[in-house]
Amino acid sequence: MDERRAEIAVPAEIRCVAIARNFAVEMARTAGWPESAQLEDLRLLVSEAVTNAVRAQQQRGGEELVHVHCAVGADRVEVRVVDRAGGFEFPEQPGVVPVADVTRAGGFGLPLIGALADEARFGPADDGTEVVLVIRRGVGAAG
Repeated sequence: MDERRAEIAVPAEIRCVAIARNFAVEMARTAGWPESAQLEDLRLLVSEAVTNAVRAQQQRGGEELVHVHCAVGADRVEVRVVDRAGGFEFPEQPGVVPVADVTRAGGFGLPLIGALADEARFGPADDGTEVVLVIRRGVGAAG
């Protein structure tokens, strides 16, 4: 099967997180991925990444949108979430996801992403941040 690609841009509003989450899951479903624990992981991963982007964008202000790019093939789903919120402090070692900080509210997004995604990358984008999430079919935490 060929890879399917699409993207959407949503306002930086918490109510739009569900739109992004449903977009990614429906992309996977229409590409033939069956309902499974991996699609549940995808729902949670996209929710976490987009929520982080929305919150960062809201703190910065302005009317910038959060962009969600999705590429689905027979064996993998890749989602890129890009904001224009000025970026954040990246982990010192690439590919290392920080440990959850249980002493404050929140703080579980990046460790959760690290636990559920088969691959997660964080990097700078044009005046913002790009988060890349990959789930491989039949592999990883849900596989």
